[in-house]
Order: sequence, then structure tokens, then C-alpha cells
Amino acid sequence: MKNIFKGLGLGLVTSALVLGMGAVSALAATTYSTGSILETAAFTVDTAAAQNISLGDTATTGSVQLGGTGQTSGVTTIYGGTATGVGTAAGLSLTPGTAGTVVIGAVAGTGAITLGASTAGEVVNIGSGATATGVADVVNIGTGTTVGTGSKTVNVATGVTAGTGATIVNVASGAASPGAETVNVLSGAAPTAAQVMNIMSGGSGAAGTQTLNVASAQMLPQRHSILLPVMLALQKLSILARFDKRRGFKNN
Repeated sequence: MKNIFKGLGLGLVTSALVLGMGAVSALAATTYSTGSILETAAFTVDTAAAQNISLGDTATTGSVQLGGTGQTSGVTTIYGGTATGVGTAAGLSLTPGTAGTVVIGAVAGTGAITLGASTAGEVVNIGSGATATGVADVVNIGTGTTVGTGSKTVNVATGVTAGTGATIVNVASGAASPGAETVNVLSGAAPTAAQVMNIMSGGSGAAGTQTLNVASAQMLPQRHSILLPVMLALQKLSILARFDKRRGFKNN
């Protein structure tokens, strides 16, 4: 009987060692230390379908980082939901503190940044929030200065229309505003180099028609100060002005 118990005890000890070694082997890719979990294999943090996952939601003065500058290959992907709200109610929200800034792209980055890549008819809004009383919204696009021989090109609706769909570019053309509206083009300080402004200078096809309207008929009775004669002359010249490649420019 004594030998039987010894055999049973040895068997239990052996089983425990096997199970223990198996557990160590399963966790061999994970290293735990104070304030750190190092994983050398694939690592997944997941929860039930209807549960929430929070990362750094109680941080106040600390930093929350996802990824690092040492990533030289691979892909970092952030998927969002299908909610259509605004702010933190959106399907994917990048929301800083009230006075915080949001930066997309590296200072020395050379890769393209795409904002809106859908081919299914999406809407891309920039600075579209309502402006509260007493404050002013400023939307800057391509306002950085150039150094040396560096150049800057800002393209708006320069894509070629392959089909028969129209391309429409509106600038300050919304509903009537009770406040003043000003559109400035090449109106900065005196330049030190030549300035050129081209309007409808590409020419149209043989059957194409170009129309340039400057100051609509509804605006003409209003005061335009010294600019009124100029506007009248431009309007007269621009009515159905057509460019025929074979015969040149003519007025109707």
C-alpha cells in the first residue's frame, strides 16, 4: 500500500510539472515587468461584441501613445463605426481638448495625405461648424511660406471630367449675407516678382462656349463707386465670349 501511494504521489507531481511547463511554454512570448507587458508574438486585446474597451481614459497629464517612430514597415490601421453624429458621436472621432491641436502628417513627411478617398459620392467638410457670436473662424490652406527656391501649388477642382458631369466651384456664393463679403485675389503686399492671373485662358474646343459674368444685372444698380464703369465694360465684353481655334476671338 505504501508503494502504491508513492507511485500515485510521483504521478501527481509529474502531471503538475507537465502542466506547469505547458503554461510556461504558452506564455513564453510574454514578459511581465513593473508597468510593462512585452509581447514578442501576435497580441490581441478583445472583448465581447457589445462591450466597450477604454485605453488611457483616466489619464490627465500623462501621454497616451499608439505605435512608435521605430516602425519602418507594416501598417497601422484604425477602424471606426458607422455612426453619423458629430464630434465624439461620429463613427470615428479625433477630438482633442478644447484648446488642443490636431496634427496629421509628419513635419519632414514626404508621403501623400488623403482626406476623403471615396468613389461613391462622399462629402468632405472643412471648417463647416457654425461660428458663434463674437468669434471668428479661420481656414488656412497652403498658407505656409516657401524658402529659397521652394514652390507651392494649390489645386482646386483640377481633375479632368471624363464624362458629361459638370464641375462647379463656388466661392462666397451662398445665400445672401447680411454682413459684408470680400474676396481677395492677388491682393497682398507689393510683389517683388511678376504676378499673373489667368481667367478662362485655356481656350475651348471648336464647339465649346465660354461665358464670363462679372457683376450680375441685379447688382448693377447698386453703388460700385469708381469700379462701376469697369464692371460695365467687362460685362459687355464677357457676354457669350467664344474662342474659336480656327478663327480666333470674336464678340457677339
